[in-house]
Amino acid sequence: MTTVSPVLWSVNAYITLDRTSTSTASPSGSFANFSELNVNISEDPFFDEDDDCRFRPTVENYITIVSFCIIFCLSVVGNAIVVVVILQQRTMRSITNLYLLNLAISDLMLSIVCMPPTLVSSVIYCWMFGNMLCKLFAYLQPVVVTASAYTLAVIAFERYYAICRPLHSRIWQTRSHAYAMISLVWIISILANFFMLFMFELQSYHINGLNCAPRFSPTIHFGYQIYMTSVLLLVPLCLMTILYGSVIRSLKNGMKMDIAAVGGPLIEHEGTIILK
Repeated sequence: MTTVSPVLWSVNAYITLDRTSTSTASPSGSFANFSELNVNISEDPFFDEDDDCRFRPTVENYITIVSFCIIFCLSVVGNAIVVVVILQQRTMRSITNLYLLNLAISDLMLSIVCMPPTLVSSVIYCWMFGNMLCKLFAYLQPVVVTASAYTLAVIAFERYYAICRPLHSRIWQTRSHAYAMISLVWIISILANFFMLFMFELQSYHINGLNCAPRFSPTIHFGYQIYMTSVLLLVPLCLMTILYGSVIRSLKNGMKMDIAAVGGPLIEHEGTIILK
């Protein structure tokens, strides 16, 4: 199952007509140096003052389109197959597969919500979907990324209880508990990113050019980046590291006990287990 970088929507928010122009913070909190941008735009051989938002036939744009299309098709087809197989085959609806189903759905939504608008904005260098979709996409993108990341963390919890605490796994590994955990993942994802509905808006940067960008100052945006990195990456990563570390340690201890039961006392020398 394919995922998209959590910073994808953030990068998309700062698309400008000339990617080589230097961004500076103005007193109003905008991230564009308009005087420099106007000069660069006027020197662009593909620029037309009457039509800012249009495709420019450059090698970079064609490579971007092909790359996005390949990743999009692989992600949609792969995750769609997982969803169809689990839903159609009753024997596939195990507790673990319910979490995998939720992961496939979130990744499928991620591909549909993130990639098309990001691709269009990347090759025409402006936002052309209106203010409502600007806010909606800016909100939905981190929501589905958060849901995908925390579903992986929940799967780690499920594996931890199944291997390290098998007696308690009966409580954990039930359909009702799985549905509750999946619901909790989506509730956390929706609430943790709710402020995104109010953070992004359309901003003009040149004549007909519009950009979907944060409405707050660079300082607030920097704080937002730290928050999103922590919520989307660090927290689930730490959880999975701790849980899978415990699983590995438990399996190693179990292996020692099995070897001891078969071959007698054990001696461990420099990390190597030796039968005495």
